[in-house]
Amino acid sequence: MSLFGAWLAERRVARIVLIAAFFPLGILGLLSTAGVSLTAILKGWREATTDCLLAGGILLVLTLLTQGQWQALLVSAGLIWPLAIVLGSLTGRFGTLILPVQMLVVLAAAGVLLFSLMASDPAAYWLEILEAMATEMVAMGVQFGEPTALAALAPLMTGIAAASAISSFGAALMLGSWWAASAGGPGFGAMFRALQLGTIIGLLAGLAGVLAVFQPGALGSNLLLVFGMGFALQGLAVVHWHAQQRDWPWFVLLLVYGPLLLGAVYASAGLLALATLGFVDNWYSLRRNGVDVIK
Repeated sequence: MSLFGAWLAERRVARIVLIAAFFPLGILGLLSTAGVSLTAILKGWREATTDCLLAGGILLVLTLLTQGQWQALLVSAGLIWPLAIVLGSLTGRFGTLILPVQMLVVLAAAGVLLFSLMASDPAAYWLEILEAMATEMVAMGVQFGEPTALAALAPLMTGIAAASAISSFGAALMLGSWWAASAGGPGFGAMFRALQLGTIIGLLAGLAGVLAVFQPGALGSNLLLVFGMGFALQGLAVVHWHAQQRDWPWFVLLLVYGPLLLGAVYASAGLLALATLGFVDNWYSLRRNGVDVIK
């Protein structure tokens, strides 16, 4: 259990400061979203909404004082915090991570479909952004490989962005749930080990695979990236279930998480393995009490 989570749950001012202070800090913004999730799980959506409004006021004042881009920051907060409130509220009310993670995956897939329909040329849109980023990185002394690599990556960027959103919101929800468990919330370990996306999402993933193989264009591949990230979370749940059932030593989990932190190539291979494990588990349960399914 997290002692910090128990401490934070009892101190509203500290929660609001955490939500506001960490939000603009890049990857550390995950702590802000986790704070929103914690409040929604334990206190409900009303108090979480009030906390976010107060945190937004703090952000606005600080950004104006530092002459920052307050409009972009508040728009970003207005998109991220409400979803974190919904996901946390579902977790707190129903005592499960299944429903909020299912919702997250479906929303991400819907976002890919909507963007593909609205954008006249999604690949050209992303290529322009990627080229601008590459130019800035080169100016900072970072060298890129072949320019054709950006053109090959651009058609998949919609799916990559949506899958990244699943991983970010999922990580924040998991952290917030872990914090909440130490303050009387639903038990995080049991909830995570029971995570499963279910038949409907499994069928949608299968249809996306068929679309990627037989239909020209990147829509199927982008959808596969979304569903793959969802099933990677389920794959992690399978690994943790067996680690708990078999009392595996800690370094076994390190071998699972390590590749995810070692760069794009190793992370992609690790996520593919976890997604495959999760997809298989979705149709043929690899978590069976008393049955040695994985030798």
